[in-house]
Amino acid sequence: MKVKETAAGNAAPPRGPAGGAEPASTNDAPGANWALAAVLLVGVMTGAFALPSFIVLICGLLPAGVAAMIDGQRGRHATLCVLAANLAGLAPVLVALWSGGNDLVAAIGLLSDVYNWFTMYGAAAVGWGLVWLWPALIDLALGLAAARRMRQLRAHQERLAKEWGLEIAAGP
Repeated sequence: MKVKETAAGNAAPPRGPAGGAEPASTNDAPGANWALAAVLLVGVMTGAFALPSFIVLICGLLPAGVAAMIDGQRGRHATLCVLAANLAGLAPVLVALWSGGNDLVAAIGLLSDVYNWFTMYGAAAVGWGLVWLWPALIDLALGLAAARRMRQLRAHQERLAKEWGLEIAAGP
């Protein structure tokens, strides 16, 4: 937040157009506070009742947390894509934890395996890859479809010109 000095040399916060404080950010979706409260509640409950799972989740979901912090777009589609891929990579680790003695020793053992880290973070990297590559691929596909349609329309226009003559294209 920028701070400007007053005549007395004191720092004053910037003011909005009507002299009031600057308006809050409009990037947050409606109900974002409820979602944050729900995530915090689930996190506290998981930490209290399932500490090994909580530790694995916290360590494994760091890429999704980074995505949530840097994604300022409305709808937070990048966050959702990275979170979904990250959860997919985290699922086998959690299943291994739950099926092999759900305790702190098992959680630390799973987190000490580099292949589990590769699975969790590699899946998140696939999510980031989708976020970055998918728009370019869609743009390419739409451009190719538009070029194909233009060729079809030009061929149709040439057929009409041959059938009706070029005089008709000049208009009255």
